[in-house]
Amino acid sequence: MGSREIETRLIEIMDEIVTLSKEYVLLKNQRFEYDKKVSQERVYEEYVRENYYQKYKNNYDIISLYIASFLKEKGIPTSSKTIYEYLVKEKLISISYSNLQSNYLKRMHNDTHVNVERAYKGYYQYRRKSK
Repeated sequence: MGSREIETRLIEIMDEIVTLSKEYVLLKNQRFEYDKKVSQERVYEEYVRENYYQKYKNNYDIISLYIASFLKEKGIPTSSKTIYEYLVKEKLISISYSNLQSNYLKRMHNDTHVNVERAYKGYYQYRRKSK
């Protein structure tokens, strides 16, 4: 092989190295984009899975027992806002304040099996059984 042939062969190899490095960078960027997309999808799936069960599984019996035990523990008339904060923060129940106040607390007030009564507007207390 002559020096000219070696020189042309080196130039071809250098060109091939440049094209391979460009392809490597493109593939690396595509992989990064793909990994980012997959991780976002994974986070979204976990979010949906966690919130799906909480959102649609509000059971009146369970919520009424939580509220009754909370009011019994308090011992004094408690505002519906405090009851709502207790359910959302401590018991991790997904419920709106208006739904709690308009539906659950009114239903509990009328229910004879749950010892909760309305003390006055916006306040509820545990109903002591009279002898």
